[in-house]
Amino acid sequence: MNQQTTTFSSTNIWTRYLTLLEQLRNLIQGVQKMDAGMLEDLDLLQMVQNWNNNVTLTFGGCFSSGKSTLINALIRRSLLPTAKIPETGTLCRIQAGVEDQAEVISQSVSRPIPFTTEAIAAHVSLIDRATGESKPQVLGTEEVRLQVTHSHIPKGQVILDSPGIDDSGVMDGRAAQAASRSDVLVWILRSNHILAESEQDFLATYIARRGPHQLIFVLNAYLDEDTSEAWHEFHSSELQPYLNKIRDFCVDHQLPVEKVVVVSARAFAKYDFAEFGGMQLINLLLNYSHSSKTAVLLARLSRFQHGLKLLQHGLEEQLAKEIAVYEAAKARAEAAAKTRLEKIQKSLHAVQRAAKSQMDNWLSSRVLEKAARNLAEAITPGTLNRDGQHSEAVNQAFCHQVEKGVEQLVTTIVSTAQQEQIRCDANRLRQALLRQMKPKSVTIDVPDTSVSGGVLAAGAAAGAAAGAWFFGIGAVPGAIIGTILAGAASSSDAVAQDVQATQLHIREAGRVAQAAVETASRNLDAVVAADCQTAIPDVAMPDDTRVCLLRELLTTTCNLKHEVDCLLEGIPV
Repeated sequence: MNQQTTTFSSTNIWTRYLTLLEQLRNLIQGVQKMDAGMLEDLDLLQMVQNWNNNVTLTFGGCFSSGKSTLINALIRRSLLPTAKIPETGTLCRIQAGVEDQAEVISQSVSRPIPFTTEAIAAHVSLIDRATGESKPQVLGTEEVRLQVTHSHIPKGQVILDSPGIDDSGVMDGRAAQAASRSDVLVWILRSNHILAESEQDFLATYIARRGPHQLIFVLNAYLDEDTSEAWHEFHSSELQPYLNKIRDFCVDHQLPVEKVVVVSARAFAKYDFAEFGGMQLINLLLNYSHSSKTAVLLARLSRFQHGLKLLQHGLEEQLAKEIAVYEAAKARAEAAAKTRLEKIQKSLHAVQRAAKSQMDNWLSSRVLEKAARNLAEAITPGTLNRDGQHSEAVNQAFCHQVEKGVEQLVTTIVSTAQQEQIRCDANRLRQALLRQMKPKSVTIDVPDTSVSGGVLAAGAAAGAAAGAWFFGIGAVPGAIIGTILAGAASSSDAVAQDVQATQLHIREAGRVAQAAVETASRNLDAVVAADCQTAIPDVAMPDDTRVCLLRELLTTTCNLKHEVDCLLEGIPV
């Protein structure tokens, strides 16, 4: 890490930093609403969001690497228990204060304890020194908090003494939790067993999750004798291979290769701080004494940047999965919709075919022509009248036959539609078919050909002219009627001829009405299609809201990361 002591006072960058934290708050809320399954990434970013002026340094390392010994030297008293066996089982939080005091946190409840090594060891030490047995009650202690006076710890700085790793899974977990809660991890390396495999695994995981800019190495030299001669001998003959191994690890994990602080914790705790690396360690702490320090801002922004990078990667993976799920669902829905449409068309065609078959059968019976013929044959000289009864009878007969045919048609359509999962409203369909097929009203004009009238003396010529006047007869049938009428020789003959002319007129009206119905039947498919709806459920298309929201979150994350990148570039290193 940078070991600068310069206080970075650029108002512009600090203001931008606070603005970015506000944007981060909104981003975190958006990801939480999405429940995108990236809780670990959010945990890292929420820690960034909750930073304050106090700077937290976690002292970590393997068990018996000298963490507690170093901290005792910094607080200038042997307060924390130390031993060659795993000693620290509970996180200790130490910071400068106006008076010496200690408290223990258990089940989220704080209570004071005596400010003594024995009282602290009762809640921190894993092993009972009197019996040599483990103390499971220590695992129930969440944290021990110490406030110390007259120490080398800068005001506003918090030091966490974490359990050593390579002892048990529980202790490794507590150590990882402590490291994740700090601004910087100060990793204590023991020279007699430097960067063991377990250490490298722990640090590699930490770097992957927290980024490469929050790690500082302190090499604790284990001297044969705690003397100046042994200290200088270590520097001249033993130190370089250790530094090379640390440098190789930094290169392998893309860590900044910087000067390592070398100390002898046991020696400077007993003798001269300045001679055994103590001053270098104090200067290191001063670099991280306040949130306004360049090194602190760099460390925090680097973690901010790394957290956004992880979140971006997580969102990209999640978005790719969501898109794949959405596209697969969309393809299935489109295939189902196509199948549904084909089935609807097939079903509708089946209904239309059944309707056409029924219509063809009805038309082939030529019921309107038959009805007209029956009415015509029923007319006799005795029943012939000129008061419009024949027109009314013809119209009623035609309407009755059409209504009967339509009813049969509706029955066929409804029955077939039910089989084909087609919904149709029988009443609405009936009305539509009647509007389409109802014959026009017919007027049957009954002639009066009495000899004294002389009306049709012109014979066939007059009949042909009058043919256009009678409904739907035309010139040719009119000529026939005119011929019939012209041949009347007496009053009885005239009546007979009037009957024949009326009968012919009715038959012709039946032919015209039959032709009109046949013409109207050509629109049957359209009527069926308009008044029949499928009962097959609609295919619901997949909702792409989640995909759209993830895209928005990813865009926001990328933009925010770009802002952090630019801010980091503006910090002097």
